[in-house]
Amino acid sequence: MLTAEELSHIRDHYDTGLAYGDAGLGLLLGEIDLSRTVVMVVADHGEDLLDHGYMNHRAGLWDSTTHVPFVVAGPGFSAGQRRSELVDLRSVTPSLLAVAGAKPMAGVRAPAIQSLPPSNAVFAEGVMDEVSMRTPSLRLVVRNARLAAADSLTTLGDGKFETADISMFRVDEKGMEGPDLFAGGAVDVPPTAEAAAMLAEIRKWRSGLDLATEPGTAISDELRARLREQGYWVPGDVPTQ
Repeated sequence: MLTAEELSHIRDHYDTGLAYGDAGLGLLLGEIDLSRTVVMVVADHGEDLLDHGYMNHRAGLWDSTTHVPFVVAGPGFSAGQRRSELVDLRSVTPSLLAVAGAKPMAGVRAPAIQSLPPSNAVFAEGVMDEVSMRTPSLRLVVRNARLAAADSLTTLGDGKFETADISMFRVDEKGMEGPDLFAGGAVDVPPTAEAAAMLAEIRKWRSGLDLATEPGTAISDELRARLREQGYWVPGDVPTQ
């Protein structure tokens, strides 16, 4: 168990790394001709530093692990502008195509950041059989979603769900999450109407995903076992109930 002082020390190191990276990015952009070059910088994940009881970035779908930098510089983008809309990292490709004046790719549903809707939502899947929806003010997380199973998410959106498998948080403008609205005693009446609507949106989003057309190379039983032990989701591998 870490003491408060030890945890503060770890978080200070993390913040120092962010500051170092930010300074390095500033130096890099200062050497690039941004009148003719577009630069996009993103990250693959954040880090949960005991914000939710874990020291990891794969244990859950919270803002601490999914809220990452998305820095854009170059023609068509205002210097120093900060935007608050939710962005899906799948928007990188359509955004670059928009800059080039090229046609959008077929099958790409994520919008270019140049034309983000004023109020939107983003979705995510985690390696621990979780799926999440994030709106400007809410985060809903579903656990034990059986993402690899043929009947995954079939009950979502019809009002039939176990509250023990769902967490819902109010999120402020800085991405700070409040208490779990489905935790015992957190609220007088759980927001089931809001949750049911978000569950229906998750179901709609996931049912609209295109399946890969190429099966890829089969993996060995040994590798499959190693991936499962490390918490990675293996396509086609149905979780043990």
